[in-house]
Amino acid sequence: MREVATAEHSDLLLGTYADFASNGVAMQGAPIWASMALQSYFESDGLAHVSIYACLDISETTLTNDAGEDVTPLDRSAKTPYSLQMVSTGTPPRLLVDEADRWPGTDFC
Repeated sequence: MREVATAEHSDLLLGTYADFASNGVAMQGAPIWASMALQSYFESDGLAHVSIYACLDISETTLTNDAGEDVTPLDRSAKTPYSLQMVSTGTPPRLLVDEADRWPGTDFC
């Protein structure tokens, strides 16, 4: 996880997955980020800060309970709009996701 996200964001995501697991729910498959578009970019103190619009596509994932039964909500959206904040780090520099906020505006997915 820390290869693509900052330590803080990785901890948040891992906590979410732990909550699922403690409730006997597991995700099968992998969500993907799709339909990305640049929102903004700036540099500060030698670091790049990038904001993008992206769609989280969970259409190829299912949720299962401890018995292996599919408990995926039938009414969930396959794609959800997000605003991602990324920051460069390390040498050589690479972009890591620092925040992923559900987009409250018009659904662009």
